[in-house]
Amino acid sequence: MLKEKLITIAGIFAVIVLYLWGHNIVAPSGEIPQQIYLLSIVFILYDLGLVAFLLAIAGGIGRFALRTLAFDNISVGERVAIEAMLGLGIISLFVATVGLLGYFGIYLWLAVLVAGMICIRQVFAWLGHLRDLLLRSGKPTTPWERFVRSFIVVTLVSALILALAPPYAWDAINYHLLIPQRYIADGAITQHLDNHFFGFPQNMEMLYGLFMMLGSDRAPAVLHWAIGSLGVMTVYNFVRRYTSGKAAAFSVLVLMASFGLWQLFTRAYVDVALFTLSAVAVVSITQWSVTEKDKQSWLILTALLASIAAGTKYTSASLLVGIYALILLRDPKNAVRNTLIYGGFGVLLFTPWLIKGAFLYENPVYPYIFDGPNWDSIRSENFSDSGNGLIGQGLWAHIPILPFAVTTFGITNTTPYSFVSGAFLLTMPFVLLVGWWSLGEEQRRVARDLLPIVFVILVFFMILAAVSGIGGQVRLSITGLPLAAILGGFAFYSLEQWQRRPLDMMFLTQSAIILTLLFTVPEHISYFTDSRVLEFHTSDRTADTTTDSYLSNNVQGALYDAMLEIEALPEGSRVLFLWEPKAYYCPAHITCTGDLLFDNWARPLQLGATPDELIAEWQANYDYFLLFDIDSEEAPNGFSLWRDLQEFATERNNLFPTYFYPAVTEEWTLANQYTLYSWAE
Repeated sequence: MLKEKLITIAGIFAVIVLYLWGHNIVAPSGEIPQQIYLLSIVFILYDLGLVAFLLAIAGGIGRFALRTLAFDNISVGERVAIEAMLGLGIISLFVATVGLLGYFGIYLWLAVLVAGMICIRQVFAWLGHLRDLLLRSGKPTTPWERFVRSFIVVTLVSALILALAPPYAWDAINYHLLIPQRYIADGAITQHLDNHFFGFPQNMEMLYGLFMMLGSDRAPAVLHWAIGSLGVMTVYNFVRRYTSGKAAAFSVLVLMASFGLWQLFTRAYVDVALFTLSAVAVVSITQWSVTEKDKQSWLILTALLASIAAGTKYTSASLLVGIYALILLRDPKNAVRNTLIYGGFGVLLFTPWLIKGAFLYENPVYPYIFDGPNWDSIRSENFSDSGNGLIGQGLWAHIPILPFAVTTFGITNTTPYSFVSGAFLLTMPFVLLVGWWSLGEEQRRVARDLLPIVFVILVFFMILAAVSGIGGQVRLSITGLPLAAILGGFAFYSLEQWQRRPLDMMFLTQSAIILTLLFTVPEHISYFTDSRVLEFHTSDRTADTTTDSYLSNNVQGALYDAMLEIEALPEGSRVLFLWEPKAYYCPAHITCTGDLLFDNWARPLQLGATPDELIAEWQANYDYFLLFDIDSEEAPNGFSLWRDLQEFATERNNLFPTYFYPAVTEEWTLANQYTLYSWAE
């Protein structure tokens, strides 16, 4: 029988090989048929493989570090996420430490491999748990759960398809990928004063750098997607552990039905990492709250996860303070000891970023509090868009009802919220006001643990949105979304306990949720189809035009086309961008300097330079200028937009045409958006 099996297997593979060969040979016309593009599949498998490899090692490291911790009451899904996030944080901080010592290159992978070999048993144990989750988690038991699982699979797969394509999102090509790109070029973590984001903590960017060392700038978005998937899995398993499968399904449905969150899954950002770190920190601190076994260990783990969050993005501050508030409320007798443990271990994993800030930017928390090189109150006001928050816009009434205001007025790329959260993600928790006593004592206890954290995050969000023009962006308070989903799941569960007659609230609630999907899902579909991502994945990846066409379609405006034009400039040319910050796709033989806060012109004048002195300085340092300007009454952008929006710089910006245009000559203009200038003879 074995002989027959081997012959059959060989025959199957022979048919596959012949089919693939026959459908990819060069046709007489010289064109490759459209049926299958093996190279595209190879690229996809390469990116997925890189991420899976790093995640497996991270999971093993995290499992090794937590090998003495009792996970008795924790589900496998929560444990897998906790171990992976701790392991990724450890790898990131190792890369940062070595980078600060002057070594940021591909040999860092050798250390990752060694760590993987040391923890090889834990790596396979972590993979075994992950396999069990994916293959043996059981079938949904109700039509509602089957519907939700199908929805989650579709949204996650569609997000992954987008993540596997070249990056084009604003912050990705503005700094999340630009940071590791420059560090790799420098071979070390170095100072870059033209982009203040280089001074921020960069846990995720360190991991992105590992992938980019191996030639992939798509794997970062795939890692971001994978981390987000761990976060969704954590929320589901946490809610299910305390309530029901239906309630757990609801909690993840409202997450992935949120277009704003789903969109972040497709991008090489850091916000979804904060989302997942918040979720696993919640698991850890609630375990500390209820258990006497390994109590201090759970507090230490919470501190470490919170510290990794702080090293990912400063906006995690609300989560850190919220957790600390819970610690003080739950165990006031041991406040000093708990403060030392939480604070001490929290600072431990944040230390590399404090050192980086102090040595490279003269401020351990650059650019906040103490300012630093190329940063002062003027730039701080510019960056935060002070005065244009809800108070400045006359939207006082939004502040006390912010979750409902965000839900009602949150529209993608539209101020003040710039985020589509769906109808129930931020509003369902308020059902607990009427459903609280339908919960059991254990569920109420967990909800009480979460409320101080939620309160602090909400107050933080209110203050930020009230005073800052960018503070209303929901993703700046994304650490609150896992808690909103969890409390929403608890609220859903409370409705399950109500009598079905004479009014079936479960049927009405589920119907309302499905109805709202009809209004939110089209935005998912539109974004997916407009990107032409399927066209990219099914095109000839050997042709440069495939990537160029995809990025030309998706990078905002005609910027990518302008980058293609810049490639023709002489090697070593220095190009200053004006009212355009994104320099990631600048050709390798050209030096591009972005206009990060749209102040390359106004700031030197604010610091005392005259327009003539600034022009003379530019003549010494730059050969060309790329000006972004859309002079349109309906939709102005670039210079025409930011000249007026930055009120404190308007007077100086109005001087720009008078002094700039006589000094330069136009080389070319593109789509009435981007114009390249050189110095006049």
